[in-house]
Amino acid sequence: MSNLLISKVPVKYTQPIGDTYRFFRELLNIPLDYLFDSLKYAWFSSTFKATRSQRALQALIIRLYHGIEVGLTYENPRPGFGIKVVNRLVNYLGKYEKKYGFDTQAKIALNVLFQYYNFNKKNGIDNQPLFKKLNDLQKRIPVSLQEETRGGTLSIRKEDIEKTTNIDFESFVMSRHSIRQFASKPVDMDLIRKAVRMALRSPSACNRQQARVYVLDDPLVRDHVLTAQNGNRGWRDQPDKILLVTSNYEYYKESRERNGAYIDGSLFAMSLVWALHSVGLGSCCLNLNVTRNGVLKIKKATGIRPSEVLIMLIAVGHLPENLQVAASTRREVEEVLHVL
Repeated sequence: MSNLLISKVPVKYTQPIGDTYRFFRELLNIPLDYLFDSLKYAWFSSTFKATRSQRALQALIIRLYHGIEVGLTYENPRPGFGIKVVNRLVNYLGKYEKKYGFDTQAKIALNVLFQYYNFNKKNGIDNQPLFKKLNDLQKRIPVSLQEETRGGTLSIRKEDIEKTTNIDFESFVMSRHSIRQFASKPVDMDLIRKAVRMALRSPSACNRQQARVYVLDDPLVRDHVLTAQNGNRGWRDQPDKILLVTSNYEYYKESRERNGAYIDGSLFAMSLVWALHSVGLGSCCLNLNVTRNGVLKIKKATGIRPSEVLIMLIAVGHLPENLQVAASTRREVEEVLHVL
């Protein structure tokens, strides 16, 4: 009976009305939803006040000390590099200790700073004012953190990484590092294709498979894109291949899916990174946290569609026999895992 009643409604009248309603609903919802997200971001992020909360200040400290770690992994680090970053880190670390005390991340930051000081001293720069500040901070470390020695760089060998690629998944995951020193050997495109084929197994909303990968092979295009990205200075010529991962707004519908391109694109990018590791290639994820001008510059250089969303750049190359990598110390499981 209900089917019969429904069938009596003239479809030719209801469909245009429904389409018109959805059109105006989304015309209103899309800007309102983005306004809602932007207000939340402005309120909760550390954009306007780096010290607004413990988490915000800790995140800034991690970002700064990781930048120093990265600088120490370069093939020939310049003595005295990044002194402005070091001074900012010391300043924020002092504020953090006074307000919240020392915790694991603060201790790791101090470890990195000592490694930075020792590197420079070994290369003829003995920064005594910095050493005094670090020693003052060192004296305030609680007993419970005295044995925390993580941070800085690790020395690893290619053969040690290769041993783990065909064993259990935990060992495989633990053996991957962000690589910024690469062998000069060219990367065969067949290896890239194999990695992309595996990454295609990534989940995506309704199996839309919207992710795309661009190999920046043209030197001019590559240079334009890397100039717009802010984390490759000093080693941009090292990797043989640069991959650009994108997503696409055209695959999504309605304001409730406004973040889908970023979610699905990021899932694909991470799968691609694991796949590259599985075929024996080193990689480094390069963020695309750029302004609208940076987005326009990259899109103009590459010629990709206006509807595509920039997800990530991935530097790819063969591993050298010996290399330095950032420790990139991870949080404890208890900090991340919560049972509700």
